[in-house]
Amino acid sequence: MRGKKIVVLLLVLMVAVVLFFGGQTESDGNYALYFLAEPEYARGSDAVKVEYCDLTLPEDAVEAARMVLERYWAGPQSSGLKTPLPAGLQLQDVQFGGGRLQVDVSPQYRTLSGIDLTLADSCLTMTLAQLDGVYAVTVTVNGRPLEYRSEQELRLRDMLLSSQEELVGTVDATLWFADENGGLVSELRRIPVYEGKTRAESVVDALLGGPEKEGLHGLIPAEYEYNSLRVEDGICYVNLSAEQLPVLAGGEEAALQALANSLCSLDTVHTVRYLVDGEAVLRYGVAVIENSFTAEK
Repeated sequence: MRGKKIVVLLLVLMVAVVLFFGGQTESDGNYALYFLAEPEYARGSDAVKVEYCDLTLPEDAVEAARMVLERYWAGPQSSGLKTPLPAGLQLQDVQFGGGRLQVDVSPQYRTLSGIDLTLADSCLTMTLAQLDGVYAVTVTVNGRPLEYRSEQELRLRDMLLSSQEELVGTVDATLWFADENGGLVSELRRIPVYEGKTRAESVVDALLGGPEKEGLHGLIPAEYEYNSLRVEDGICYVNLSAEQLPVLAGGEEAALQALANSLCSLDTVHTVRYLVDGEAVLRYGVAVIENSFTAEK
């Protein structure tokens, strides 16, 4: 079994895992669809490319998945791209539960094997894993798994054998934002981790980038800059900047609690300690920071 896993990983590596950053199309849109590049358009190892489309997705995971797949089944709109799906393939059913999305298709999928199956599985997984709450994808034929596939449950992290200069993985975290009444609201996110960034730093970057859900807003402006961040023995030390305090405009208490909640959602962090320009102080603006912060709702 281990040998089969290695073969699959090598096959994906052969196509350089441009599944996230290899040659995006110029089309506008808010949702990424992953297709194959036609040989004459592929640059070097760019076997998979991204096409963006505009989709307004419902909250229901099954309905959202069906909408994405209906668009995916229509094929790419950009020149130089092609679908990894076999001709005549039909979508038969979609089920969702426990973070796992099952996509059931017609028997044509059984014509795929080797690198063709790996590419089709990867393109579908990368396309569907963007949906809220989806952590794994399974592709079945008439309700049954492909017995010759080494791994039936396809996860995003298994598709991400990235280049050494770009994406190195992902991390699941719960980010905290404010609703229209000012209350803290959580948003479960899968966050990319790029080379040179720690998981904790990537969580902070995503938090500063703002929420994805409508009706929420960030408590820390995107332009806010902290000095440094490190994690030691489960404690995340965040070195804040006194110079940047005005950026928070009096909202320090809620902002720092939202940041602590988000960082504590990582399995490597249980406590957050705030410093200001490297020093332990009593307050940061209106927020009392002499004590450690833990996750609060």
